[in-house]
Amino acid sequence: MSLMAATVVCAQSTTTHTNRANIEQMLDLGRWGEARAALERLAKELDPVVDLYDVEWVEYNKVRCIVELDIAEAEDAMIAFIRNNPSSIYRNNVRFMLASYYSDDNDFARAEQEFLEGDYKALDRRARERYDIRMGYIYFLKNDYLMAMQHFSKIKRNSEYYPHALYYRSYIQYYNGENGAAREGFKQLADNDTYRYLIPFYLLQIEYRDGNYDYVISEGTKLLDMTSENTRADLQRIIAESYFIKGDYANAIRFISEYPATLMGRQENYILGYSLYRMARYKEAITPLAKVCGANDALTQNAAFHLGDCYIRIKDKEHAASAFAMASVEGFNENIAEESLLNYGRLKFELGGGVFNEAVNVLQGYLQRYPGTKYEAEVKALLIAAYYNSKDYDAAYAAIKE
Repeated sequence: MSLMAATVVCAQSTTTHTNRANIEQMLDLGRWGEARAALERLAKELDPVVDLYDVEWVEYNKVRCIVELDIAEAEDAMIAFIRNNPSSIYRNNVRFMLASYYSDDNDFARAEQEFLEGDYKALDRRARERYDIRMGYIYFLKNDYLMAMQHFSKIKRNSEYYPHALYYRSYIQYYNGENGAAREGFKQLADNDTYRYLIPFYLLQIEYRDGNYDYVISEGTKLLDMTSENTRADLQRIIAESYFIKGDYANAIRFISEYPATLMGRQENYILGYSLYRMARYKEAITPLAKVCGANDALTQNAAFHLGDCYIRIKDKEHAASAFAMASVEGFNENIAEESLLNYGRLKFELGGGVFNEAVNVLQGYLQRYPGTKYEAEVKALLIAAYYNSKDYDAAYAAIKE
């Protein structure tokens, strides 16, 4: 190379270095439009063979500018760079940019694919934080809480993403029933602008789970006016149940009565029906208790037992008998089952008429199921009368002899 040629190359190298320094300053300041224009000018001055590494640097930063400026061809620019520069030192960074782009656009399937194909270890600290918060969220949406927790736990306290990672970690702990850890995490976010309106509701649910019903009542009542319609209904529900568990049936009725009718399920109807029953409002208790019955479970048995008592109180023996028959099922609460079967037999006898044979069957069944019961003498006396009234005198005589 001649001295003149060498001097020209040296001058070009100095100019390129100066231009790169100026452009890097623009990039650091986030002056993306200016930086892009300067990169375009620099690209025209570079020789693709002699200045190979500078060309690669320019192309990479042009992609950065396009992405930051949110230009329509950003996705195509990133894909093209990855395809055209398979051995570039910037390829991993661009793949990470593309994954982040998909993530921010809620295209989580493609985001996950790009993230997993990249080299996590090659990213700088800030990029790793951005990677972990996004991958954590992707796994969170897939309900893969174990993997989500691994990513969220990598984000340190001094990171700008820490409050978000802490929120999702606390939610996962809450979901897993780790109430103590979840409580501590949520409390740290009590003053965070993003989450401070949500935190009181999670803390309320945690205290409810832990049986702190006084807290639920006092704090939940304060939150009622701060909620949306759906959240308000949830609050009314747990406040009503807290009063119910504490035996304050008047307030349980007050709050569960404000619960939306369209959301009333078996548990809610039981709270209402049993509370009305305990307040001696028997006629009103019948409808909600009847709505609880149906499934073959302990809740039906309990509701049917109290439903039968409500019918007795209003002197409706036929419906009372049906309710006690339902409550006499075996396999749940045997004390309720025994008393219900006894009441069923008594009512069948009292109803008389053509049901004496039914009374006989029920009373005989009672003695077979509960031999040695303290009610044996009463049941045998009823059986004798039932045999006699059904004109089965031989059976009546045999029972009397026994």
